[in-house]
Amino acid sequence: MTRKSATLIQIVPNIVTCVGLTCGLTAIFLSLKGRYDLAAWLVLLCVLLDKLDGTAARLLNAGSELGMQLDSLSDFVTFVVAPAVLFVAVLTDESAAYAGMPDALLAYGSATVYVIAGAARLARFNCVEQDGEGLTRFFVGIPTTLGGATCGTLFLVFHKYEVVERFAWVLPPLLLLLGLSMVSRYYLPKMGRRRSRAVSIFQVVNLVVVPVLVLTRLYPEYLLFLVVLYLTVGLTFANRKGVDIS
Repeated sequence: MTRKSATLIQIVPNIVTCVGLTCGLTAIFLSLKGRYDLAAWLVLLCVLLDKLDGTAARLLNAGSELGMQLDSLSDFVTFVVAPAVLFVAVLTDESAAYAGMPDALLAYGSATVYVIAGAARLARFNCVEQDGEGLTRFFVGIPTTLGGATCGTLFLVFHKYEVVERFAWVLPPLLLLLGLSMVSRYYLPKMGRRRSRAVSIFQVVNLVVVPVLVLTRLYPEYLLFLVVLYLTVGLTFANRKGVDIS
């Protein structure tokens, strides 16, 4: 393979990353315009694109330093800044419970903690990967992708059942909890590793079901269920005594 063809192949996953970055920016713009549901769906679409660019890079053997840094920047915008802007926009809307001071400070403060924690996690991840010290089977702290997915799915369920105002108080603590979890020392198993036959079948089925639901904007309840299932089962399994973390 020539140097030119190798460079062209490396562009493929980077294009996917840039599409995801564009969707993340669009989610921010939509949040500022009050189109909260569309913004949340775009964050979930970014989750799919984030998996797609990584898969493309592995299949094409097209990984690069530029691609890693671009992916990190995209993750910061789509899974850290976009959910934070979405929640702040929802909480401080003119008719929202946190619209006025000093209540609005809770919304701004929790979003700031979430963004700083997300930036710190991505920076730590890049440093560890460059040093070759990353774990092969586990994440240290929850990934930013999962943080964005949690924010997006929960908001969509609230929006679907028209309970956003009633449960607005949940959003600031959620941002704080997710932010602290991203920089924590808790372990979470990586998806795609060897599992039981039943778990493997469940994963394969959801590889088809999840993109269909996101693209058709249907059943956010099921998507939230998957996120909560992964968090609860994964954290419980990985942090019990006697687990070989490697």
